[in-house]
Amino acid sequence: MGCTRADVSPGTEKEGTSPKVTSGTGQTAQLKVKQVVTLNQLSVQLQSLQDSRCPMNAMCITQGSAIATLEVKDAAGNSKSQILYLGEKLPAPNNRGDRSADSVEVSLGQKNYRLILHSVEPYPNTSAVPAETQTISVTVRSL
Repeated sequence: MGCTRADVSPGTEKEGTSPKVTSGTGQTAQLKVKQVVTLNQLSVQLQSLQDSRCPMNAMCITQGSAIATLEVKDAAGNSKSQILYLGEKLPAPNNRGDRSADSVEVSLGQKNYRLILHSVEPYPNTSAVPAETQTISVTVRSL
């Protein structure tokens, strides 16, 4: 099976940013820590990323989780921080259950958006993974 990316033309990306992919009413991008991209008219920045998932080449008692903190800002300057995660349940008050993908709604000004965290890459292994190589896949949809 394969995927095509007809929506991204070579040379249209800005240096240091990842290409944007349009799907339906949402836009998806890969983000590194402190990187900023514009998705659905929102400025999205990955503020921090914590990855305690069980390494793929290890046996663990718990699955662990990856926690991404995103800041979203609209053109009017309204901003909010949101936490999204993959993996095990988070302790109260954010106990939203086990997650293979996570989504939250955010309201900025008069508009509502849905943020969806799809993946955190690379998946951990027992070798050290440099933080600067970690990326998340996130989608922003207008509601």
